[in-house]
Amino acid sequence: MKDICSEHICTGCGLCVTVCSKCAISFRKGKLGHLFPIIDQTKCIDCGLCQKKCPAINTPNLYYPKKAYAAFSKDIEDYKSSTSGGAASVFSNYIIEQGGIVYGCAVCKTNNKTLDVKHIRVSEKEDLLLLKGSKYVQSRITDVLPLIKSDIKDGKKVLFIGTPCQTAAVRNLFPRNPDNLYVVDIICHGVPSLDILHTHIKNKIGNKEIDNIRFRKGAEYLMQLISGDKILYSTYLHRERYIDEYYNAFMDGFTSRPSCHKCSYANNKRVSDITIGDFWELGKEFDASYIKSHEDGISVILPITDKGEELIEAVSSRLNIYERSVSEAINGNDQLREPKAINKRISFFNFLSCILPFKYAYSLSVLDKKPRIIVIRILSHLGIKNFIKKICKR
Repeated sequence: MKDICSEHICTGCGLCVTVCSKCAISFRKGKLGHLFPIIDQTKCIDCGLCQKKCPAINTPNLYYPKKAYAAFSKDIEDYKSSTSGGAASVFSNYIIEQGGIVYGCAVCKTNNKTLDVKHIRVSEKEDLLLLKGSKYVQSRITDVLPLIKSDIKDGKKVLFIGTPCQTAAVRNLFPRNPDNLYVVDIICHGVPSLDILHTHIKNKIGNKEIDNIRFRKGAEYLMQLISGDKILYSTYLHRERYIDEYYNAFMDGFTSRPSCHKCSYANNKRVSDITIGDFWELGKEFDASYIKSHEDGISVILPITDKGEELIEAVSSRLNIYERSVSEAINGNDQLREPKAINKRISFFNFLSCILPFKYAYSLSVLDKKPRIIVIRILSHLGIKNFIKKICKR
């Protein structure tokens, strides 16, 4: 087999790597550092299992939410240390108390002390802190997929929290949907690569080592690079909209995978047991003063399956929870309606990123129309006129 699926729809979930019994599949990096599978033809036996399991080709069943809730954790410390109201933390604590296992995204350090973002297995409450906070970069789940299989086989309750495409990979790993598996997807706005994040960190602080990175503080968007108890770099998105290139490129969809722009899961039908995220645009009939007094975030919780409803009921005493309309939740989140489409600026960025460092490719791509035209003319004179024409026609 030459290819599993087109790069334009590949989500980089890594399920193909996990299911290949011949270890014939590995990852290679695309131009923006996103990972794509590559098949070693000398090992491949053409069994077709990778294509059969691939969620980009075989989308699991999707369902419209049964209900919608606005909620936040009753535990003040838990609430203040979480983002989006702390719904994920409440679910996670409950599963651990039941003797179960939680799989979620964490910021880690590699053996050579570089920053890594990947899913980890958590079996103790004190380690749940590692899963807190938003991570606006693609997490790697290939390491944990075999562990999830083992835990499910052993009869443990398992909670997996990830992006919709990662959740779809877990769904396809367990087509019979075992009773002890709970999958929760977060409302996703697209995923930049870890390579781009590494490049950005180096641009901001050079070769200094960091222990953690923060993208949110309550409901506020920020980027902080942290070493021990020191903040080496900090910027606030809403105060300084175009200061931080990485954050803004992410928010505007410049650094997302190609598949993010055609995402099968960015709509009102969901792949999980429960969908969670921020409850943006909470309606006017909801007490405005109440929202203002909870500025660290309010979660939207969408039960999708009966199992999801049962989990929400089990933790309801730990949440301040209010039923809302599903349409209100959908109207407040773009990614519950459609994915971020590629526009001319994103196409221009994709082109520039082949010849310029990330920082300059993004800065030039967000110029106003006239300065951007000047850049195009300069590049045309440098002998790449045909490529420029192709980009501008999109």
